Amino acid sequence: MTEFPKSDSLLRSVLGRLHAARVGRVSYRVCLGLVGVAAVILLVSRLTGLIPDWFSLPAILMLPLIAVLATAVVLRRPSLSDAARQVDASAGTDDLFLTLTLIDESPGEYKPLVGRDAESKAPTVEPTSVVPWGFGRRVGHVVVALGLLMLGSLFLPTLDPFGKVAAAQQAEQLREELVKDRKATEVRKSQLSKADLDAETSEEIEKALEDLKTSLREMQPQQRQENARVIAGHQKQMGEQWRQRAEQLKDLLSQKPMKQRFGDKSESKPRQWAKNLREGATEEFEEELDDIQKEMRELADMQDPVERTEAMRRLKKKLEDLQEFAKEDVNSKPLAAALERAMKELEASKGERMSEEQMEALSESMKLAELELKQIAQSARDLAELEKALEVMQMAKRLNDDEKLDGDEMAERQEGESMEELMEMYAEMLAELGYDAEMLAQNGLSRDGDNVEERDFAAMDHDDSVETDFKDETSKSAIKKGKILLSLKTKGVTEGDEDEIELEYNTIVSDLKQSVSEAIDQEQIPPGYHDSIKGYFDSLDKTGSDAGK
Repeated sequence: MTEFPKSDSLLRSVLGRLHAARVGRVSYRVCLGLVGVAAVILLVSRLTGLIPDWFSLPAILMLPLIAVLATAVVLRRPSLSDAARQVDASAGTDDLFLTLTLIDESPGEYKPLVGRDAESKAPTVEPTSVVPWGFGRRVGHVVVALGLLMLGSLFLPTLDPFGKVAAAQQAEQLREELVKDRKATEVRKSQLSKADLDAETSEEIEKALEDLKTSLREMQPQQRQENARVIAGHQKQMGEQWRQRAEQLKDLLSQKPMKQRFGDKSESKPRQWAKNLREGATEEFEEELDDIQKEMRELADMQDPVERTEAMRRLKKKLEDLQEFAKEDVNSKPLAAALERAMKELEASKGERMSEEQMEALSESMKLAELELKQIAQSARDLAELEKALEVMQMAKRLNDDEKLDGDEMAERQEGESMEELMEMYAEMLAELGYDAEMLAQNGLSRDGDNVEERDFAAMDHDDSVETDFKDETSKSAIKKGKILLSLKTKGVTEGDEDEIELEYNTIVSDLKQSVSEAIDQEQIPPGYHDSIKGYFDSLDKTGSDAGK
C-alpha cells in the first residue's frame, strides 16, 4: 500500500492503538488476577507460616510490570485488516479501507478507484476517535488493589503455628553467619599465608637473633661499658618479645592437668598434642586434621542417609574435641575460631549431602586451622630461641665484667652460628676463667668455691667525678623534741635461744622463697633471670646455718 501513503499511515496508526488497547485490557485482567492470587498467598503465609514471606514493596510493584510483559509476549498482534475494519466501523465508509487492504488479492481493475476514495477519506479520520483508550478507570482499579495488598503486607501479623517461620529465620541467620565466616576465613588465611610458618623461627625473632650475633661479634674486651649498654639493649628487646609470646602460650606452657572429657578412655592424644606444641612440633596434630579432611571427602560421596548421618556424627565429635583442646588446653582464640567455622559448615548441612560450596568452605576452614596451628608451634620455637638468647646474654655479661668478651674470638673459633653454639662457647670460656660449670648452670655468676653473696658486683668502673643530675633532697631540719608522727613495725629475729632464732630464721626464709617463686611465675620473669634470683635466696639458707653456728 505504499502507493496510498495517507491510507497506509492511518491504518498503521490505528493498528498500533488497537494493539495497545488490547494489551491494556488483558493486562488489567491479568494484573487483578495476580493481585488476587498474591492476596491469598499472603493470607496463607501470615496465618500459617508455611509459605515464605516475599511480600516486600518492590515485589508488589513488580506485579503490574509482570502482567504487561506477559500479555505483550503472549497476546496475538492484530492485523492490518483488523485495523481497516475498525476504521470502516468508526467512519462509516462501507468497508472502503478493508477493500483497500484486500484489493491486491482480488481480481479486477478497481484498485485505482478504491485507492483514490480511500486517500480522500483518510485525512478526515482521527485514530484517537477510532480506538479510544480510556485506561484511567482500569489504572485506578489496579492502584487500589495494589494499595490494599501493600497494607496487608505491612500490617497483617505473622503467625507461626508450625514453627516454619522461626526455622526459616534461623536458617537465614545461619546463612548470613556462614557468609561472614567465609569472608573472615579468607582474610585470616591471606594474612597467615604471608608469613613463612614452616621456618624454624618467625622473621621478627630471626632478625633479633641475627642482630644479637652481629653485636656479639663486634664486642671488644676493653669496651666494657659500651658492651654492657649494647647487651642491655638486646636484653630489653628480647625480654619484651619473650613476655609477649609467654603470655600468648601461657596456658599451653603451664602444663596443667588435662580436663577430663566425657567418654574419653584415654587423654593420650591431647597430652601428646600439647607436649609437641610446647616443643614446636605439629606433625601429630596435622595428621589428625588430615584424617578429618579425608573423612569429609568420604562423607561427600556417601549415598546412604543412615551411613552419612553416622559419619557426620563421628566427624562432629572429632571437631568438638579439637575445638575444646584449642580453647581449654591451648587457649588459642584464632585456632578455636577456625574450628568453630568448620563446625558451623558441617551443621549447616543438617544431615543432607553437602554442596560443593559447603565442602569448599569446610576445607578452607580446616586449612586455616592448620595454619593457626603452625603459628602456635612457631611461637613456641620463638620462645625457646629467646630463652637461649637470654641465657647467652647472661654469660656474655659475666665475660664482659672480666674483660673477656671478645668478638674476634668468635671468628677464630668459627662458632656462634646458633644460640646453642654460643652457649657452648661461652660456657667453655667461663670455665677457663674458673667458673664452676654446674653452679654456672644454676645461677650463671659464681666462681669455684665462692659463695653466691661473695660475687664481685663492683666490676663496672664508677667515676664519682662525673657530674649528674642527682639532687640531694634530704631534709636539713634539726631534730627537735616533739610528738611521734610516724612509726613502722618490721618483722625480725628476736633475742633468745640460738635454736629458736635459727628456727624462726628458717621459717622466714622458707616463706620468702615461696613468695619469690610465685612472683616469678606471676610476673613472667624471663628464664635467664630465674636461676640468679632463686640462687640468691637459696644462699640465705647457708647464711642462716652459718649464723646459727
